[in-house]
Amino acid sequence: QRPAVEPPLANQAFRANALWRDKLVFSTIQTFGTAATTISQMKWTGVALDANAHLARSAERLAHILGWLDGQLADPESGFQPGFLSIHDIFLAAHVRFVQARPLGIDLILPKYEKVASLLERLDERDSFKTNPIWWWEPGIIGYTPDGAPVFKGGDQPA
Repeated sequence: QRPAVEPPLANQAFRANALWRDKLVFSTIQTFGTAATTISQMKWTGVALDANAHLARSAERLAHILGWLDGQLADPESGFQPGFLSIHDIFLAAHVRFVQARPLGIDLILPKYEKVASLLERLDERDSFKTNPIWWWEPGIIGYTPDGAPVFKGGDQPA
């Protein structure tokens, strides 16, 4: 039984009356996540964002996608499926907070995307999001301090 929180979790990923739109929005959010993950994975291997044209385009893609997604939200008080918490909302929050938590050298400038920023702020207030923060990980991290800072094996910090 889920706790009674508002808005409730949507009972379907894609609404019958908005099937195409819901799938388009979700796949676009997945594209955002793929671009962010590619940048992160390449950073692990020593490839710098500013030294690789593909990664630079991927970073530009993040901003473009956020702008498009902001336009898909009806208003600053709604998620992608008004009246419900959708997988779209959850995936976007996870991907955006991943970018913000990793030392990628990317500032998403969220205030520029008022509706997206408002959605994320509301999600951050949900107990489920508070108890499952998005922290960054890379080889050598063995835990986290109470404020979410990574603890490295042997006390080493990344270069």
